[in-house]
Amino acid sequence: ISGWSLENVKMCAERQREIIENAVKNVAEGGYLLYSTCTYSTEENEGIVADFLDRHPDFSLCACDKNVAENTADGIDVTDGKRPELALCRRFYPHVCRGEGQFVALLKREGEKGVSVANDFFVAPDKKDIPVVDEFFLETVGKNLDGLCKVGGNVALFPMHHILPLPRAGIVSVGVTVGEVRKGRIVPHHHFFTAYGNEFVSTYCLEVDSEAVLRYISGEEIDVSAECGGYTALLLSVGNEKITLGGGKASGGKLKNYYPKGLRQLNLYR
Repeated sequence: ISGWSLENVKMCAERQREIIENAVKNVAEGGYLLYSTCTYSTEENEGIVADFLDRHPDFSLCACDKNVAENTADGIDVTDGKRPELALCRRFYPHVCRGEGQFVALLKREGEKGVSVANDFFVAPDKKDIPVVDEFFLETVGKNLDGLCKVGGNVALFPMHHILPLPRAGIVSVGVTVGEVRKGRIVPHHHFFTAYGNEFVSTYCLEVDSEAVLRYISGEEIDVSAECGGYTALLLSVGNEKITLGGGKASGGKLKNYYPKGLRQLNLYR
């Protein structure tokens, strides 16, 4: 709050205008540009989009799917009715959907897409790994999940691969990283715990001010309910919501810590 000022808003808007002008150079005919921020400022959101459309008439705003529309609010027209299509921008308000609030606008360039299609560069997992992953899904979330692909040495979930094309090279991560198949079993990734934690069959919830939270993010084993078994999502009670802190493997009332070493904050409770 102390860092907010009108000057800072203007500075951020100028920076974002520069970013989007550099990004547009990489968009092919028929391609898409997704502009997103984590602010409510119209100067940084609809104002940037309106200015962009003025300077790039070969782009237009796209409507979102029904799922997104039902959980977001329309964009704000900052052009006195000159660009009513700004309503296609989406505002993620915390009283409407989960999260702290974001803004997103999907823009498409005119023209025909190239001959390549999304599945050209979609790498399916090894056939021998699929039964291992399916068994892991049934154990952790009690159902099969669609969109399996392989990114680097990890198995990932990317259900939108048939709609959003993947580039030929340069992918660092995509969708939700499930984990690595190692010796016929899945070593789950932190990303999978945080993305699907509320759907896990085995969960354990902690209060925010619990010492166990500090122990967990310090990388230590913690006590959990004896009813927890196997891969378990560790949830954090925040108001009326439960958010995922991470996860681990539970056995005998103990949770083996799977919190990534690079995120650990050592000795917070001492």
